[in-house]
Amino acid sequence: MPTYKTTDFKSVRMDVCRHCHGTGVDEQGYQCPVCDGKRLVKKTVEGVLTVESLPPE
Repeated sequence: MPTYKTTDFKSVRMDVCRHCHGTGVDEQGYQCPVCDGKRLVKKTVEGVLTVESLPPE
């Protein structure tokens, strides 16, 4: 019988905007529409992590 553990997780972090590369402006020189010129975005990852033992050989 496999042994397993299941855990819900949520990770929140601040990261440099990938659209404007942290400059706050897009290619045309306008305010970045993704980060609104703030240069950073908030990334949230949620999910379920399951760890199972391997079957016997």
